[in-house]
Amino acid sequence: RLGEIDELKLQDTRVRQRNGRPALCLDMNSKMPRPDQVDYQRFVQVQPSIDGEFYLGYGDEICLPGARPGVEYKVTVRKGLKSREGRELKSALSVEFKVPDLEPKVWFRNAAYVLPRRSGDGIPVHSVNAPRLELKLFRVNDRNLVDRMLSGNFLTDISDYDTNNIAEQSGELLWTGHLKPGGETNKEHRLVLSPGILGRTEPGLYIVTAQAQSEDGKQSYGWRLATQWVVLTDMGLTLYKGPEEISAQVRGLADARPMADVRVQLLARNNTVLAELTSDAAGFVHVRGKAAKGKGGLQPARLLAYHGDDFALLDLSGNGFDLADRGSKGRGY
Repeated sequence: RLGEIDELKLQDTRVRQRNGRPALCLDMNSKMPRPDQVDYQRFVQVQPSIDGEFYLGYGDEICLPGARPGVEYKVTVRKGLKSREGRELKSALSVEFKVPDLEPKVWFRNAAYVLPRRSGDGIPVHSVNAPRLELKLFRVNDRNLVDRMLSGNFLTDISDYDTNNIAEQSGELLWTGHLKPGGETNKEHRLVLSPGILGRTEPGLYIVTAQAQSEDGKQSYGWRLATQWVVLTDMGLTLYKGPEEISAQVRGLADARPMADVRVQLLARNNTVLAELTSDAAGFVHVRGKAAKGKGGLQPARLLAYHGDDFALLDLSGNGFDLADRGSKGRGY
């Protein structure tokens, strides 16, 4: 019996996650050496093979990442493997793992919010193992944009609580629908939602949410909703900011030509209209003086542009493009 106590034995097996990938883990009855102290590939064989590097997991578990969801694996540990305390595996052992399927999930990939109106491009939605998707379309009134952006939710996934606030206070629910994305089990599936779901585009910001559900719609997965923020527009806005002046140019997204006679508003963080101007023949507007240099609540926050029934916006809180590290030699051949 004393010899059995000194033996290295398997206590349990677990499938854990490491960097979003399933890992097969062996929980032994003794502390194990680090992978740089022992060659685990010499002692541990996995069928089918896994391309990964061994690591010590929780409680010094021997773990191998890179397993595929939905796959069964056989792991064989050869005799002779020793722990840090010197306990030795006296005979080979074999165990089987069944890696669970991926949890149902849905997401949008594009963090950009401008969708050219004439391009015909749709809104890609990605899913894995989702029997059904519930889709909702919201519109945020343009004067409520600043509050919505400054709430910290802009360009992030939102919750049911947020959508209720939008529907009841800062915007409206335009449409609810369901679809079955299909696709192979544990494989990413991509669908493109037609821009036509936005319908007639009055000025404002549109929000598309998606949530994975069970086949009968009675169970939902995840408390945050996959969210795509959208402005469907023909106008592109470019900002040029200096210490004394803010300039913006409006161009057509379809042809890149400057757009004249576009009404442009500069809004502060507290929703004050700092300036309202009309673009010139080159598509420019210029804001100078106090309006361009405000602090605190009067700090410039958003540009809103209106032209007929078209609408565009530009969030000024993000970082601009820094091309300092790109050099000036042009493309190499």
